[in-house]
Amino acid sequence: MSRYSVTSRGFTLMELMLGLAVSAMVAAAAGAMLIGSSNVFRASDSSQSAELLAERLVARLAGTLAACRRVGAVNADASGFDFTVWCKDANSDGVPQLSEMAVVRWIAATGQLAIYQQELPGSTIDSTVTAAQMDAAGYAASFTALSTCKTYPIATGTGGVKVSSLSVTVRKTRGLANTISLVGTAQSGVGTAYFYQTVTLRGSVQY
Repeated sequence: MSRYSVTSRGFTLMELMLGLAVSAMVAAAAGAMLIGSSNVFRASDSSQSAELLAERLVARLAGTLAACRRVGAVNADASGFDFTVWCKDANSDGVPQLSEMAVVRWIAATGQLAIYQQELPGSTIDSTVTAAQMDAAGYAASFTALSTCKTYPIATGTGGVKVSSLSVTVRKTRGLANTISLVGTAQSGVGTAYFYQTVTLRGSVQY
């Protein structure tokens, strides 16, 4: 009667080392692919979040500007810009008063973008504002220096949401401002986004 013997043979040290090396390379490649995919998704999320942020900033500013009755001259230099708007005719008298005005100001160094308006006590006489005052270079500064002036930030600036670049173009037809174009870049912890918006002024009047 014949007998067959089967001899068990294990892996040699060299074979084990090669197997471990191949496994390590496969694991490293898989890990790199996962990290790469994760970074792509994060970058995509940041880009979308930044774009939404920019849209919200522009929408807030556009909401104030769209109903403006008149836009003063844009005073711009290396530090930023400001301009005055007659944002509403609250008493329907066709004459701009202090409480109906607003100043839009962007500060380049901090990235702050804000709207300034007056909150006058009931006993305060509401003074008339002329077109010449609105166009004067120093009017916005004197307006915001008044004790009754309140600041409504659209972008808070350094340490938070900021507008790192911004330009404004006011287009007029027969002396009336009919559009304001806003071009700039918004930044925050979620990323950076470029924005462009043209606001049509529905209420422009000559006075």
